[in-house]
Amino acid sequence: MKITVPLKTLVDIMEKSAVGALTKESQDEERKKIRPTDSCVRISTGKGNSIVFESSSPKVSVLCSIPKSDDVTVEKEGSCCVEASSYLKVLKSLSGKYSMQITYEENENYGKDSFAGVVQPNGKITSIAIENKNQKRKGKDDTFPVKEFSEVDYSHNKVLFSVNAKMLKDSIDKVIFAIDPTDLSDLLDRVAIVVSNKTVYFAGTDGKRCAIFSLQNNDKDIEVK
Repeated sequence: MKITVPLKTLVDIMEKSAVGALTKESQDEERKKIRPTDSCVRISTGKGNSIVFESSSPKVSVLCSIPKSDDVTVEKEGSCCVEASSYLKVLKSLSGKYSMQITYEENENYGKDSFAGVVQPNGKITSIAIENKNQKRKGKDDTFPVKEFSEVDYSHNKVLFSVNAKMLKDSIDKVIFAIDPTDLSDLLDRVAIVVSNKTVYFAGTDGKRCAIFSLQNNDKDIEVK
């Protein structure tokens, strides 16, 4: 794989797509030993006229893409999984109007250690910061086997509603105080979102209290399908 993406665009798409990889569960050090790709963003080409960035974990899966253009180019098709937290840290340490040239090379001597049950890095992603056609910075990060990445079938998903990102965040903030983040049942530690009669309902409860907030279809910046 060999792609070129402006630094600002790359940081933006990584932040958006890494949500699933940055959950507490995905970043757990013990879990990383057996499911490192849960903490990764998969970068892939060859799916239409775009480059796809995706994270997938037991609780959250996010897929984002950027279209190919004069500034976003693909010289060689391919895909790889890179640890989201560390890679974002590297990208954010850069300042300047760089173009990032990203290449991936697989090392066939790496892969899954069938004896220890630990997934090992299987290659390297090389990121080169280029300014005015000159190489300014260069770094390498481990990658993990794409085959270990948790696939999500988005084709059957039906769009229930479209909403402005800030409005969505504000709506969740209005009910999240009522949940129990320490709940182990995977029921009371999350916010429920229900769509009914052209209204989107947000609800949170810890079993003792309950908070509910709703958005109407005629509200600004929201469209209920």
